[in-house]
Amino acid sequence: MRGFTILEVMFSIAVIVLALGAVLTLASFSASIIPITSQKLIATYLAQEGIETVRNIRDSNWLRDINWRGAAEIGLVPNGDFEADYGSSGLVQVYGGNFLRIDSNGYYNYTSGNQTKFQRKISVSDNADADPATEDIKIVSLVMWQEKQRNYSVTAEAWLYNWK
Repeated sequence: MRGFTILEVMFSIAVIVLALGAVLTLASFSASIIPITSQKLIATYLAQEGIETVRNIRDSNWLRDINWRGAAEIGLVPNGDFEADYGSSGLVQVYGGNFLRIDSNGYYNYTSGNQTKFQRKISVSDNADADPATEDIKIVSLVMWQEKQRNYSVTAEAWLYNWK
């Protein structure tokens, strides 16, 4: 029976060390991107919530039997940047760069709870090139945050129509 040479043993150890190094590098990389991935998922939902908030304002105006764009205090004012949350009845608070807060029930808003790292800007604009017979407005919901001294953002976009 023949034994292993020192060269064979060293080669085997080198292969094992390289394999373990690759696994540890992959695990370290995965652990470092988990917070960013988590924040991006939350921001995506917040951007979609911004679109849904504007859609809810439009639908609430229809239920009140008023113009779908509403009156000044409960309306969808065109061509501006705004802050709104799930409880908003209109786009009246001009965007000021305020951070969203999360309350004890897990709802994001601007008035109560703990401040988060997220800012949301809801932009509303008229479709100036559209046929006058079709009323529509463009909604862009931009959520921004900073993680590890890097700026991140997520954008959601939708068109609202007067289909009623």
